Amino acid sequence: MISIVHSKQNQQLAHELSLWLEEGGYTTGGLSFGEEHQPTIIASLAVSQMVILIVSPELNAEAEAFQLHIETIKRLHIPIIPLLLNLSDAEFRLQETPWTSLVGRGSTMEIPKEGTESILSRVLAALKALGVQPNEKPDKDRIRALRQFTGRDAAGGTGVIGKRKKTKRRYLFAALIVILCCVSAYQGIQSYLLKKQQAMPPRIVLRLHGSNTIGASLAPALIERFTAIKGGMNYFWHNGANVLEKKLVYRLPQDSTRYAVELFTHGSAYAFIDLSDSSADIGMASRSVKPEEEDFLKRVKMGDMGSSGCEHIIGLDGVAVIVHPANPIQSLTIEQIAGIFGGKITLWSQVGGEQKPILLFAREKTSGTFDTFENLVLKRYGFKDVDTSAKRFEDSNELSKRVSSMENGIGFIGLPYVNDAKAIAVADGDAPPVYANALTIAREDYPLARRLFLYIPSNPASSWTRDFVRFTLSDEGQEIVKRIGFVDIRITTESNVVLSASAPADYTALTTSSKRLSMTFRFKTGSESLDNKALQDIDRIVKYERQNGIPQLILIGFTDNEGDTKHLKEISLHHAHVVADEFHARGLNVDEQNIHGFGTALPLTTNATPEGRQKNRRVEVWMK
Repeated sequence: MISIVHSKQNQQLAHELSLWLEEGGYTTGGLSFGEEHQPTIIASLAVSQMVILIVSPELNAEAEAFQLHIETIKRLHIPIIPLLLNLSDAEFRLQETPWTSLVGRGSTMEIPKEGTESILSRVLAALKALGVQPNEKPDKDRIRALRQFTGRDAAGGTGVIGKRKKTKRRYLFAALIVILCCVSAYQGIQSYLLKKQQAMPPRIVLRLHGSNTIGASLAPALIERFTAIKGGMNYFWHNGANVLEKKLVYRLPQDSTRYAVELFTHGSAYAFIDLSDSSADIGMASRSVKPEEEDFLKRVKMGDMGSSGCEHIIGLDGVAVIVHPANPIQSLTIEQIAGIFGGKITLWSQVGGEQKPILLFAREKTSGTFDTFENLVLKRYGFKDVDTSAKRFEDSNELSKRVSSMENGIGFIGLPYVNDAKAIAVADGDAPPVYANALTIAREDYPLARRLFLYIPSNPASSWTRDFVRFTLSDEGQEIVKRIGFVDIRITTESNVVLSASAPADYTALTTSSKRLSMTFRFKTGSESLDNKALQDIDRIVKYERQNGIPQLILIGFTDNEGDTKHLKEISLHHAHVVADEFHARGLNVDEQNIHGFGTALPLTTNATPEGRQKNRRVEVWMK
């Protein structure tokens, strides 16, 4: 149906145009700006293919009354043919009317105030151009009714528009049309508007981009629970262009608007790329921000990503080296692992296994898992990348699945994605092999342990950004971190700790019958200041002490091997005092007799690399 929308002053022109179109096989309906029955007008527009809008200065006077109709036309995306009356008033311009935005959406033509016969051919041409086709044959009953309205002669000549006879029959006929229109179209318009609304893209309230390690399972679980806490309901995941892009679409109570949280998981590098151009609200990373990334984000006014306000450690993970369950290999050194993935070692027999070729499976370069593996394993032994024979994967679960199905395969993966494969122990330098588990990763004793980060701008654009980070760090959020398979950052204690045979006697005596806490304090690179995780852990211990009570804390410092033995022991003691001072500033005192330094004893990893030395510079925390 073609709706002819007009003011009362242009009613006769609208009727004349209706009759012409009806005789051409089109179905029409006229709507006056001054119509008081709004539901009828909306119902009529809902079933319209096209709107012909007769525009004249009278529109300004009736703008407020007809605003609802114009908004309905816009909302339904109905094409419009505006007919501009070319009046004698030379000062009249269309841009002075409130309907400027409607012009240009269809074919626009000017017509004289009088002599309207020539308009028909141009309207028909416009309809044809817009693809609006007539019915198969004219409806004679409708044409007869329109002739009564317009005063057209029986032969269908153009004539002069006459006055309509105000008869009771005419009013009854008009009322009947209105009633039928309302009844038939009401349900249709409701359904149509609902479908239109559902077709509109949801409003994005939060965007998380970056690490696939975090984004594959952990981020979706956190997003779902966080959305539910915010009142979200009827939510579902909508997949985007690929499996690494999706949105959680939901609604709020008594709100018909659809909202969404966006999740893109192309790798940790994209956390910082997308933060820099404000296409993400939160950057997910399974590695810390690089100096060049940190500098660039400062330059684009995103804030200091190394500060405690922007960098948030939400959990820990270990890059597990995995093999087929039937593989007899139980442990490898980091040097051996580097040789295997660098292509130097190609047979399992070269590392104590069977005489079989090694098949390599690796993560893509953009992933934080690969970045960690590259820096802790490959670069350390001069390899720029994994061997070209390696099969690369964006998805962590898919990589693990492939290794567990290939008897000669080996890969590296985040701890939660070991699945059916077998994780082997990893040794570094003179330190004994360490298996990746919750305790070794929580204390970052495992050589390939790493942190999971959320990075946010110093002035977030989304009001939900900081709320989401706070939720993730809460007990409920950390329970989700643990359930997914990562290591949460909440405090746990370990009794009956098995000490290394090389542990100093004083260290053994000090820690016997004591409990080891599930965190180790570390320092910023090249600094005597504690890093962000250490500061957050101190706050957690203070809170834990106030809730549960801790009879005594024991702080034990260690350092790397750069310097003479006596001086290094003093440095390790100083490290322990730095931590004690932070506790003291928060109202928790550590007795001087429980602050110790053991220098270079018990290295966790090699001191041959900057990363290894930084890891060995640490303070353990015990309680008794």
